[in-house]
Parts: sequence; structure tokens; C-alpha cells
Amino acid sequence: AIEGIYNTIAFKCTDQFGYPLAGKGNIINAAGEEIHSFYTSHDGMGKIRMKPLTGETYNANVIFDNGLTKSYILPKATSSGIGFETSINAEDIFTEINSTRIANENWRPAYMLITQNNFLIAKNDLPRKDIINVRIPTVDLFTGILKVSIFSAENKPLIERLFFINNDNYKIDGNFSVVKKSLQTGGKNTYEIRVQDTTNTNLSVAVVDAAYDTTTNAMNNIVSDLLLSEELKGYIHEPSQYFLQNDILTKRKADLVMMTNGWRRFNWEKILQGSLPNYTATNDD
Repeated sequence: AIEGIYNTIAFKCTDQFGYPLAGKGNIINAAGEEIHSFYTSHDGMGKIRMKPLTGETYNANVIFDNGLTKSYILPKATSSGIGFETSINAEDIFTEINSTRIANENWRPAYMLITQNNFLIAKNDLPRKDIINVRIPTVDLFTGILKVSIFSAENKPLIERLFFINNDNYKIDGNFSVVKKSLQTGGKNTYEIRVQDTTNTNLSVAVVDAAYDTTTNAMNNIVSDLLLSEELKGYIHEPSQYFLQNDILTKRKADLVMMTNGWRRFNWEKILQGSLPNYTATNDD
């Protein structure tokens, strides 16, 4: 979080096994005054919007649904940085880039890169303003993770935010037929998938038990693994639930996953010093 400006902060509550845990609580300042209350809204996740004061410290007091109560010292807000507020609706992502707290002009956002599946979707130069609003249309995008990155004029990364897009366009019309079927141990089975010759496709196949319900099962499956889970860090609880519906409530639930499991953090001081991580190449032979 950044002092002096509003920050949207997502949080995630889990039990000792990493599974979602519902709860509620409040945030208090050093004087013991309540600043905000909060609660989990989906699978142990939630978010608050607060404006940390300069030099102030905060604690979060949480009451979990299993009866546990805990108090956490929140990380101290930084004195400088770039705020990145977002909102989503059925067809667009709205972003606000706040540069009022940058330490120097080296931190000023210069352009935005939008990528998906390692393909460049758009590159937009940003005006030299303290508050910049950008609308990102999503209706024509592929289903999957959309990455929005902000860079300085010196091509240094300043902010990265992930969004989940579900336009239900990962499905195609085709025909599946059994060429050869065998139920014997080690028997050979041959299947054929036919699609229109004008359809550009990369096909993946999952073999599951006959009792597996592919329409309502909310655990991980081949679709959620390829289009969601593999690009995120940590455990995602029942990721295929985000493909069952495409309404605004599901979009907002999925965005909580992006904010808690897909958050990228940049060390501003190291970026300004030009310090990059050291990578050691290994021989795969």
C-alpha cells in the first residue's frame, strides 16, 4: 500500500492445510481506533479500500468462522509508488493509474503493454499526467489470463496486474468418433476428432472416469488448468467454478483470485538502481 492515496487491498484467509476459511474483522490504527471493517466474500477472500496515513501503523483483528481469533501487524505503507485501481464490468476493464506519490520522474508511467498467452494485444502510450484512466475492452479477447503491465520511459517495469477473461470461446464445434475400441488390458483404442478445415485449433485431451461430471464439477480440470491455474502462484480452490458461469458476480470472484494468487510485487529501489535478479542457466542434458 502507498501512503496518502486510496489503495484496494485484497486478502485471503486459509486454514493450516491451505483451504479457504471464512472470517471477518477490523483494522485499527496505533491508537486503537477502528479504521475499517472487513469480511471474506468468496472462498476465504475479500478486499478493502483504504488510505494509509503517513507514518501510521495498522493491525488487523480477525475472527474466523472456526472460532479462532488472531491479530496481524499489517506491512507498513510505502511513502512513494504508483497506485493502480481497477474495476470490471461485462465488457470492459477500467483502470486508474495514480502517480501523485512518485518519488521522481523515473517512476512516471510512460506506456502500457497488454499481453495474453505471450502474444501482444496492445501497446498504448500514456499521457504525462498524475491521474490516467484507461479503458480496456474485453469482449473480443480469448479466454485466459490477461496481463496488463506499466513501464517507465526507460522500459523498466512499474506495475503488473493480471485479469481473468472468460468469453467462453475456448470451445469449438467438432465431431468425435470411435475408430477402434478395446476394453482388454493393454488394448488399443483409436479415436478421431474432426473440425472444420477453416478452424485454427490447438487441441488438448483429458481422459476421466465415466462418473466424472464435467458440467458441474468445480474441482480442477483440463480447461481450468490450461487457461487459469498454470499461470498463477499457489493453490487455487476449485478453479473450474470460474468457467461455469460468465456473469458479473463470477467475474468479480475470479478477480479476487487474480489479486491474491496473481499479484506481482516490484522492489522500487532495486528497479531504480537497475538491479536485476541473477539467473543461473542449467544444462538439460
